[in-house]
This record gives sequence, structure tokens and C-alpha cells, in this order.
Amino acid sequence: MFRTRMLLTTLVLAGGFLAATATAHAGLIPNKVTVTPDSGSFRWTYNVVVTSDVYVQPGDYFTIYDFAGPLTAQPTAPNTDWAVSTQNVGITPDKTNPQDDPNIPNYTWTYQGSVKIQGSAGLGNFSIMSPFSLSALSDFTSATHRQDNDKSENNITSTVVPVAAVPPPSEESPEPATLALFGAALPFAWLKLRRRS
Repeated sequence: MFRTRMLLTTLVLAGGFLAATATAHAGLIPNKVTVTPDSGSFRWTYNVVVTSDVYVQPGDYFTIYDFAGPLTAQPTAPNTDWAVSTQNVGITPDKTNPQDDPNIPNYTWTYQGSVKIQGSAGLGNFSIMSPFSLSALSDFTSATHRQDNDKSENNITSTVVPVAAVPPPSEESPEPATLALFGAALPFAWLKLRRRS
């Protein structure tokens, strides 16, 4: 029993150490996300910054994945140097692997200005309207260029997006408390199976 506790403690500490020592992301980063009521819907605003080791040139972009329930109102950018497109899959930079549900739209803003934007700098606020205010984690990718060698720099990080309201539980689906108990029991079941082998 003591060994099991020690193993679990070590795994938790190792996981925390790995999370704390993960490499810093370079590129475009969603610095802040705000959700505000707007004409019976909700405006999701993403404040995006350029990190200090990259720059943005024409054709560079960022994508917000799986934004639920977009409205017909045109997404906004801080100025006319950014063009927005919507697609259900991608647009995804090379060597990134975001979670991307093909049934939920993604939003991509592409830089079309004539002047490079050097980091560290704030790009401003980009917003999308949705009927939903509930949030969930999703992915955010960007394609920029490195200041030290002008090579492309691709980034993936997390952000929040709206999700549709969760339907009430039905008789066929387990209660959340039941699912929580089931999830809590999985590590112990694994340890028991492990001892048998």
C-alpha cells in the first residue's frame, strides 16, 4: 500500500514538474478572452499579442478552433490589415496537431498589411458573436516568423471557445456523480490488473 501511494505521489509530482518546465510558446498568443452580452447574444473577444522573438509578415495567420454557434454577424479585427475566413477543418500550420471537430467551424485571421509587426506587441481585439456563453478549452494555432533567422515559426496553445448548452441528463446516460465515481475508480482497477500480471 505504501509503495502504491509513493508511486502515485511521484507520478503527480513528475507531471507537475513537466508541466512547469514545458517550453515557452513563440508566436501569436491569445493574451485575454472576454465574453460580453451583446444584443441578446454574446461577443467573444480575443486580445492577441506577438511574442518578443517573432514578427508577423503578410500571409501569417492564427486560427481559433471549434467555435460553437457563430452568428451571421461578421467577425471583427482591430483594423483592415486582417482578413477573416471560416472553415470547418484547418487552417492549420505545419507541425501542429490541434483538436479539430469537422462539425464545428474554425476562424482564421490572416495578416494582409504591408508592414512587418515586430514582437513584442499587442495586435488588438478580434471578436466573434455566438448565442452561447458557456466555455470550454480549445486550441489556438499561429504561423509567424522568427526574428533571429527569418524562418517560419508555428505555434499551438490553448484558449477558450463557446460550447452549446449541455442537454439535461436522460435515463440512458449516467448521472455526472456516477461518471465521477467511475473515473475515480479507474486507477485502482488498473493497479489491481497490474498486480495480476
